[in-house]
Amino acid sequence: MADVLYHAKVGEGAYRGSQPLKPLNNSNLRQSIIGINPNWLTKPVLGEIFKDVVNISRSARAYGSAALEIVSVATGNLEAYMTPRLQPWDFAGGLVILNEVDGQASNLLGEPLTIGGPNSVLVGNRGVHREILDVYLEPHRDALIQLHEQRFKRKSK
Repeated sequence: MADVLYHAKVGEGAYRGSQPLKPLNNSNLRQSIIGINPNWLTKPVLGEIFKDVVNISRSARAYGSAALEIVSVATGNLEAYMTPRLQPWDFAGGLVILNEVDGQASNLLGEPLTIGGPNSVLVGNRGVHREILDVYLEPHRDALIQLHEQRFKRKSK
């Protein structure tokens, strides 16, 4: 692991050390390397939902750190990262950096992320984020809503 500091300030850009990060380019899933924990692919419902995303993507990686994976999306080293469960302290800082490079973030239902509690997370460049939501997650919306209600004890839209 390199001794690198990523930082951002809302409205003032994101940086790797003193070097500004560039805005993200859009891409499609077939060209994309995505971040996902392979353990989720072994789960009965989630495996079915996530397998097509992984199979269509160019490749999948797991870094073992949500913050590192979100920053890897912000730098363009990954095009997307998704997980069905994450605490806000694991994603909040990375979202500031991602937003400063015009990345997109939501839960797996396409709802905005808040730091009020745990949530599922999907981040990416705008093109891949939209494609994953519309093509691969929307057909499983009812199952995802049920998982959200069970896991987070709250109603989704």
